Amino acid sequence: MQTLRVESLSKTYGEKTLFEDIDFMINENDRIGLIGTNGSGKTSLLNVLAGLDSADAGKIIKPNQYRISYLKQIPELDPDATIMNAVFEGSAPIFQTIRKYEEELMAYGQDPENKKHQQRYVDAENKMNQEDAWSAESDVKTILTQLHIDDLNQKIGNLSGGQKKRVGLAQVLIQAPDLLVLDEPTNHLDFDSIKWLEKYLANYKGALLIVTHDRYFLDQVATTIMELSFGKIYLYQGNYQDFVRQKAERVEQEVNSEHKQQQLYKKELAWMRTGAKARTTKQQARINKFTDLKKNLNKLQVDDDIDISLGQQRLGKKVIEIKNGSLDIENHHILREFNLLVQAHDRIGITGINGAGKSSLLNVLAGELPLNQGTIDIGETVRLAYYRQQTEVIPENERMISYLNEVGQNVVDKNGQHISTTQLLEQFLFPRS
Repeated sequence: MQTLRVESLSKTYGEKTLFEDIDFMINENDRIGLIGTNGSGKTSLLNVLAGLDSADAGKIIKPNQYRISYLKQIPELDPDATIMNAVFEGSAPIFQTIRKYEEELMAYGQDPENKKHQQRYVDAENKMNQEDAWSAESDVKTILTQLHIDDLNQKIGNLSGGQKKRVGLAQVLIQAPDLLVLDEPTNHLDFDSIKWLEKYLANYKGALLIVTHDRYFLDQVATTIMELSFGKIYLYQGNYQDFVRQKAERVEQEVNSEHKQQQLYKKELAWMRTGAKARTTKQQARINKFTDLKKNLNKLQVDDDIDISLGQQRLGKKVIEIKNGSLDIENHHILREFNLLVQAHDRIGITGINGAGKSSLLNVLAGELPLNQGTIDIGETVRLAYYRQQTEVIPENERMISYLNEVGQNVVDKNGQHISTTQLLEQFLFPRS
């Protein structure tokens, strides 16, 4: 059985301990969902497992031939490469075998009488047979077709964010590694593709380690949940729904245990204040126990919920209105004689296949992309905020509180009270440090 074992792994980032002395195993055919609050260190842990980063302490033990393929949140692909070339540019052994075969085939074709080229071509062909690499190209095309990418000669630089994610997904799936590591695989995928991916992973022969905020996807795919919380790892058997129940039980037990410890501490503190002295071995043991109790008190850490109790100004009846809107981008028809009226309290979801123009429509609504024809009218009292697929560039050398001061001073809660920037950050679970 192919097994990866993690022992006493630790990693810090700046002043924050992401994980400390964690231990776990990933066995063949495991289906593990890795969850935790944002900033808890999930992606850092994946980077260490995939060999892209090093841990501060601990070790990862695995067989010599153990292969790991890793889909990052944002795949790193050559923007000038075609889709097929980008998929086969990966570092996996099967890709290296295919590229080597193509190189030797070309050299042999140019000089077929050359004995050296003949032998290299034969060796490369044998390697293709050994690794069953002949079907790789057709397998990639099948996967990309299922992910709704048909024009395989497109350049990566011309693809939408969702299409790039699909190409990266195809690249790791075709490698068929012992451990498939997926960081937010359903981001930018439409419903059909998510359903296909669920079925594909259900039949996958290796182990899976998945980070996702899509709890429905986790329920379908995961059979074990691994939670990274305050630097520790907790394992729960079952899917996400099972995890929610089991975690609530764990936290309740820990809270009850903490309460009992506090009650015991009060009792022992009263005894210590009577002037207890270590006259006997028994009294010294009790004093030592009190010291340990005091040291370990109030160490329980429980995840908080983000508090978004922000106020809104009054809106008129009309928020946004598009009349007879048409939009074309590079001969791609996105809108045709489109009409839309957004009113106060509307909650609108936009769906569509990748590349259909969802982000372009949002850019139109945000005033960042003009219509080719038609009009868009924003209500007089409307202030529009736009949270994008790719966030705007944030100056990394600036303090958080300074960066948000410009908008933070104008934020009010649902009761009409002004919120300081510090309070706003704390509501989003950033500690004062």
